[in-house]
Amino acid sequence: MTNKIANIIKRVLPSPFSIAILLTILIVIISLLYTDSNLIDVMFFWEKGIWNPPLMNFAMQMMLMLVLGYVIALSKVSKQLIEKITFLCKNTANAAFFVSISTIMMSLFNWGLGLVFGAILARQVGEHALQKNINLNYPIFHHYLYHYLVISSL
Repeated sequence: MTNKIANIIKRVLPSPFSIAILLTILIVIISLLYTDSNLIDVMFFWEKGIWNPPLMNFAMQMMLMLVLGYVIALSKVSKQLIEKITFLCKNTANAAFFVSISTIMMSLFNWGLGLVFGAILARQVGEHALQKNINLNYPIFHHYLYHYLVISSL
């Protein structure tokens, strides 16, 4: 049943880029209705906000943290660590515990590394459980991990 619901949501939900375009159009319409600005002014403010130097510096730093975290998470040492952790996961609670603790430990080194490492580890634990026929409730496991990642990013 969960696969049917997931397939329906995948078909109905638009892509993140489509959502960004729709939200941009919605904000332009709201700004035209509730301010004294015209379309040219709104577009100028939008362009000025997008290319704001401090915002670009911050975006570059965040992008570098995630990309470098991804590169480190895919390194040989990280892959070996992920393989060792996946064999410790025998059920849903155990898997959630080991993935959370491992992600927290990696986050102490680098926020981007912890975020990417946790996602890769969660996926590998799910694949390991499927291959070894381990009774793992992946949607619940994924739910717990998602809430951890949201809370840790605050």
